Amino acid sequence: MDPSAGGTWNMAVDCALLKSVSNGGSPVLRLYSWKPPAITIGYFQIRDEETDLRLCEKMGIDVIRRITGGGSVYHDNEITYSITAPADNKKFGASIIDSYRIICGAIVSVLRQFKIDAEFAPINDIVVKGKKISGNAQTRREGVLSQHGTLLLSVDKPRMFSLLKISREKISDKGVSDASERITSIEEQLGPDALSYGFISEFSNLLIDKLGSIFEVEFDYVGLNSDETDFAKKIEKDLFKNAEWNDKRKKWA
Repeated sequence: MDPSAGGTWNMAVDCALLKSVSNGGSPVLRLYSWKPPAITIGYFQIRDEETDLRLCEKMGIDVIRRITGGGSVYHDNEITYSITAPADNKKFGASIIDSYRIICGAIVSVLRQFKIDAEFAPINDIVVKGKKISGNAQTRREGVLSQHGTLLLSVDKPRMFSLLKISREKISDKGVSDASERITSIEEQLGPDALSYGFISEFSNLLIDKLGSIFEVEFDYVGLNSDETDFAKKIEKDLFKNAEWNDKRKKWA
């Protein structure tokens, strides 16, 4: 896994890898985590409609617009993956829905090896007994598919839902009265000691093997090269640390 990093850098690295693959680079599977915690919102969302911006600022939580769609996500104690590859690789399926199903299906398969009863919930979630354990988002640009998603290791639900604004409609359509009832984690599924026994390393290795076998690709990623680093630094400054981008969409690169 990459060393833990802040939200603006994590999003910038995924953009740099997309640019690199679009220029002929090898497909990449990246695994990373977040420190300090951050919130990302989907490309089409509005920050102050999705988060309590005043509370986020008070708590030092960055709220960053992604280049991918989907909903708002609080990133803290989780594994995040990103997969970046040519979009014309037929192993990803013919459509965005197909690629969600295939990539999320690999994660489901690995979770089931840990006796977690996971399943893919279209369009882009993974659930355990109806509770979300993984959210995923995708974009296709410059001939490249870029998908990233989370796997919740543990979650401070009161903190998460004090920072995120969850509409009553979003709760009621799931038949629950409290948004926190819709969320679960590895710790909740396997017990409080699960994360002390090498789960992260074992899960990561199994996922790398599973995705590599599905797509018949040997994913190449040992960190950024100098060109990718330079691009990541530029796009972090131009976009993810830029209020114009975070508050109102603009061309990303």
